[in-house]
Amino acid sequence: MAARLTFKDCVAQLSEYVVPPQGSLELQPARFRRYLNQASERLTQWMSFKGIFEYLIFPAASSTGIITLPPEYEAIVGVTQLDGPKPVFDQFIEFIENGSGTVDELQGQCTVTNIGGEYCLSTDMTAASRLTVTYAGEDEIDIRICGLDTSGYEIIDNRGGAGEVVTISATTTPKLTTATFASVSRIVKPETKVPVIIKAGTVTLVRLRPWETRPSYTRYKVGIQDGTLRCLCRRRSVPIIHDDDPVWPSNIGALKHAVLALNYEDYNDAERALANWDTAKSLLGAELRAARGAQHPSFRFQPYGWGNGNIRNLT
Repeated sequence: MAARLTFKDCVAQLSEYVVPPQGSLELQPARFRRYLNQASERLTQWMSFKGIFEYLIFPAASSTGIITLPPEYEAIVGVTQLDGPKPVFDQFIEFIENGSGTVDELQGQCTVTNIGGEYCLSTDMTAASRLTVTYAGEDEIDIRICGLDTSGYEIIDNRGGAGEVVTISATTTPKLTTATFASVSRIVKPETKVPVIIKAGTVTLVRLRPWETRPSYTRYKVGIQDGTLRCLCRRRSVPIIHDDDPVWPSNIGALKHAVLALNYEDYNDAERALANWDTAKSLLGAELRAARGAQHPSFRFQPYGWGNGNIRNLT
């Protein structure tokens, strides 16, 4: 689904509401971008609005039984497979007393189970390896890769910092890390002009978008299966950088009041800030109700208790 607003649109309509205070060294364009990113992030976390959900199709997880959401998405809120819905559980289902116990992702599953959102790789390593880093940008960048070595110890650089720093640009060939990684736990990179690709041998572990500086992906156990998954996913706030970048929520009124609220927060005016946040949320709610049209509510009559299966007939 395409956003109706771009960063350029927001600059034209909202930048006048963001003015650096007297004596500030921050330039107005930079301040406006910072405010707009904060406004977008908060409204995306707080509210459901028109366009916050999008369908994604995942091919069969035939080898690992795990799927990883792209970085633009926070969570799966609904799944269908073979034209039927599948229940989605959070990671606590494996640990509560009336839960499932350990879900084996290498077995066929009738459920989809969240296993958290703090993974920095799209694909896990299967064997210890030196990592290959590729970057086609002309500028030189430093990428810090943290993880464990083959002995299970944390990899430390020569300055005592966690991980290894790889310095690379388009003028250099793809670089190999000095250390051999058994696992990768964290990656830190700057904003870049083109993606950064990290591989273990011939396997691509992750392809980092230019805006990804601290990659963090959400994963789900879906089990070994043949059918594709049609998932309804909730968006995650993505940093706005370029003029044509999409802005969510695409509601100029809500963004205006969110930007004003941030202004009042910076001047410690909590009452006016709260009033503007409430107005922003009201505008998003009104837009969502208008977009729903003549929808009818549906009710779930079958609680998905573990092992209960579907209740086909209540009489």
